[in-house]
Amino acid sequence: MRTADTLEVVEVFRSLQGEGQRTGRVTTFVRLAGCDLACPWCDTDHKMRELVTVSDLVERVGRLGPTGWVCITGGEPGVHDRLPMLVDWLKRSGYKVQVETNGLVIDLALAGLFDLVTVSPKLHLGRKVARLIEEVRQMSNTELKVVVDQHERPWFNLLLDGWRDDSFFDCPIYLQPMSCGPEETRRCVNFVEKMGRESVRLSLQVQKILSIP
Repeated sequence: MRTADTLEVVEVFRSLQGEGQRTGRVTTFVRLAGCDLACPWCDTDHKMRELVTVSDLVERVGRLGPTGWVCITGGEPGVHDRLPMLVDWLKRSGYKVQVETNGLVIDLALAGLFDLVTVSPKLHLGRKVARLIEEVRQMSNTELKVVVDQHERPWFNLLLDGWRDDSFFDCPIYLQPMSCGPEETRRCVNFVEKMGRESVRLSLQVQKILSIP
C-alpha cells in the first residue's frame, strides 16, 4: 500500500563498492525503481519492485551488517520525492550517504544532502551532456562517472579536449568501459593516457570482475 513515506524498492544488499573513488569499500546498496530515461543497456529489473516505508528500509539496511556508507542507486533516485526523507533517516542513523544519478533531475539543493554525488551522464543524450557536466562542476562532493561504449562520438572527443583547461578539474572524472568490454576498455585507457591528468581516471566495474553483487 502506497503511503506518504513509502518508496518503490528493487533490492537492498551489502557488497563492495565497485566503481569510482570508493572502490573496494564495504557499502550497503539501496536500489530504487523508476527512472526518467530508458537506456537500452540498463540492467535494473524495474518490474521487480516493492513498496517499503522509509523506516522499514532503514531497518533493513541495519540488519545487513556494519557499514559506514549507504549508496542509493537505481533506476534514477532523483525521481522519488521521498528521497530527502530517506537520506535524513539514514544520516540520523549514523550513515554517510552516496547517490548515483544521471544528473538530470538532481539540483544543487538536493545534491547538498549527500556526502558523495556520483553523476553518470549518458553519452547517447548528445551535446546536452556537456551542459550537464558544466552544472555538475558547481556541486561539492561530486564525482563524474562517464560510461564509454564502442560508438565513436566526435563531440565527446571535443569535450575531452576542453577538459585540458586546468580550471575544469574541480572533481574527479572516471571513464568506465561499458560492461568491461575489451574494446571499450582500450578506448578508456587511451582517453586517460591522452588526458594525462590526475583527476581523469580509469574505473572498472570491480563487482563484475569479481562476480559479486
